[in-house]
Amino acid sequence: MIRPLAALHSPSDVFAERQAALLAIARAYAQRLRHLAAPGPRLQEMATALRRTAKRTGSDYAAVATDWVREHIEASESDNLFESSVEMALGTGRGNRALVLLALMQRDEPEASLVLCAPEREGPLPDADSPLPNANRFSSPLVSHRGRLYDVSRLHTDPTVLPAELRGATCLDSRASERGVLAMTQIPVGTLDGFSFDFKINVRLKSTGAADVVLEGAFFGPNAAGLRQVWVKQDEVRRRLIWEQWLSGLFQGATLTSAEVRGAASARDAMRVRLAFTVPGFARSEGDTLVVSRLSERALLANDFTGAPELPELVGLPARRTPLRVSSHDERITWMVTAPAGFEAAADSADSAGTGGAENSSGSLASFRDRSQISDDKSEIEVTHESLLAPGMILPGAGYDQVRDLLNGVASGRSRSYTFKKKR
Repeated sequence: MIRPLAALHSPSDVFAERQAALLAIARAYAQRLRHLAAPGPRLQEMATALRRTAKRTGSDYAAVATDWVREHIEASESDNLFESSVEMALGTGRGNRALVLLALMQRDEPEASLVLCAPEREGPLPDADSPLPNANRFSSPLVSHRGRLYDVSRLHTDPTVLPAELRGATCLDSRASERGVLAMTQIPVGTLDGFSFDFKINVRLKSTGAADVVLEGAFFGPNAAGLRQVWVKQDEVRRRLIWEQWLSGLFQGATLTSAEVRGAASARDAMRVRLAFTVPGFARSEGDTLVVSRLSERALLANDFTGAPELPELVGLPARRTPLRVSSHDERITWMVTAPAGFEAAADSADSAGTGGAENSSGSLASFRDRSQISDDKSEIEVTHESLLAPGMILPGAGYDQVRDLLNGVASGRSRSYTFKKKR
């Protein structure tokens, strides 16, 4: 029976054709992986050594194996290019990290598999409207082991936290395809990376308007990886320059007096910092009054230092024709400004609070909350800024404009002044 031409292009035919193409891609990868990851003496020896290490340290085998691969295997191939065998990679210390980790994981759990992901495209059309899938687009391999996904493509991040660009990605389970089954792995949103930091800034004013400042904070999440990577490679002089350069963009004339950093070497921990510095003219002197108006001279939310490049782009570009994918970003900044001896907070710095938000078709995208309060003895003003950018796609048009206006509003709205007056 000859089918009508229209029927050949029905939605069900298109869907079936895409599914068949995806299965063919997964099976092709699976066949190559089975050959390259075949167990050999080096693999058996390394798996045994890693089990001993895990037992001796009380650690999880998967964590020990992942750390070993990232530390000892140089990535000499593209993430989705599998050329060298596991035995060769273990012998030379060079190869495909995902392949080596897969082989080691299979020594612990035979059902461990490689999941190949094709991130959504940045552009006007969703990936489902594209032509038949291209095998080269499955460029992000993950290793699935006992219900968890591991990413070894990034050295300075927690391997169980996955790249934000995998949100909505098409991911194929190569092992299932060996049984002729097309298994699509869903990436849990909670495992995707984002940026988060929590800072507390203590400011002790002097009667001249200068200030001694101590900044304590923690950088969380994979987007701090760039800072970690730079930090661990520098000597003490250059490390100090990193903070001096950052402070110069936030506080004009700031002089760094000390810097302490903890947790920079461990991708699984927060990077914690304590900076002490002085700022001349932090407050403006007006007779018997000190006016503080520099609490957010430069919005940290749009600071390149955060490693979230889409945020400056949001603030800086007046319009956009294609969707912009953003990862989660949340921050909390608390300022504690202490008056010099003989001064107290003025009435115009009374308690206040404000909130705001923006949405588009995908739901809430950005929100903020600001509040300030004066201590009972009027010696301190505490100001807290909280901002949240939810992960998702910001669409052109109203959605983009709303989020951009909100971020610009946050930056400009935080220019409020706070005053201290001499006690009578």
